Amino acid sequence: MQQIINPKTGENIIWIGTQALIQLKQQSKKISLRAIRILSKNSGNYLSPFKGRGMEFDEARPYQAGDDARNLDWRTMARTGKPYTKIFREERERNVMFCLDFRQNMHFATQGAFKSVLASRAAAILAWSAHAQGDRIGGLAFGGHQHHEVRPKQGKHALLNLMGLMSRYSKATPQENKAGQFKRALLRLCHVTKPGSLVFIISDFRGLDSIQHYLSDLSRHNDVVLIQIYDGLEQQLPPPAIYAFTDGQQDYVLNTRHHKGQQAYQQHFQAHQQQLKKWCLKYRMHLISCQTHQDIGQILKQEFGVKR
Repeated sequence: MQQIINPKTGENIIWIGTQALIQLKQQSKKISLRAIRILSKNSGNYLSPFKGRGMEFDEARPYQAGDDARNLDWRTMARTGKPYTKIFREERERNVMFCLDFRQNMHFATQGAFKSVLASRAAAILAWSAHAQGDRIGGLAFGGHQHHEVRPKQGKHALLNLMGLMSRYSKATPQENKAGQFKRALLRLCHVTKPGSLVFIISDFRGLDSIQHYLSDLSRHNDVVLIQIYDGLEQQLPPPAIYAFTDGQQDYVLNTRHHKGQQAYQQHFQAHQQQLKKWCLKYRMHLISCQTHQDIGQILKQEFGVKR
């Protein structure tokens, strides 16, 4: 695939290679996935601590005054006739899962880099941070008529597998979106995600109405972070004029001279944003938004910055 280079940064803006993703390791040192809370104002003014790593059952011991009654071990009590309490310990590592959207609509930008490129950069920076903490890294990428998975594992090999997957999908020729593709990807993510995981879903969240049930299921037992990548043109149409553009296969004409059309377009985007924020409040998820011309590394640093 042909490269298009940003003259300011020297980066390819339409696809990203594995080596470029590996080089993002340095940026990951500025963030920590153990950050106490998300500070973004885009989360519907909702601030919440991460649940952190999952808890595993360790042993049962005789009940002591002050023990939480919810942790009573009823099976041991039934066998011995005496009250026992379950003792839990924190898991040594957790699963950090990534769900990456590479549908046709993600291979687009009028400013900066393609949404698919920013999604890959975000996932790479976060994955490097998870690797530094000793967490297991896994996830899936979907686009066109297929999806591929990386099973959660610890170590650099799993990290490189994920980066290789992202690079292949970003370079692939975008195929026409298949109806229900986002929904099927999240259904699969629900099946393979272990409770107590940290889950990053990176997308522009087109087709939002079909995924509410799956976001609800994921957030019930996991920390879920939605990272929305969008282009400025999706938020607001350009000044009134007639514009010609192409998707590489067909030519189109866009007329932005109609005031009512401009208003309806903006209202549609605003309604979409409000729906995302509403679900984040309802399901206790975090929302991070990034436009295609912004520095995703800097935004992640603001959200997960290492505390001094």
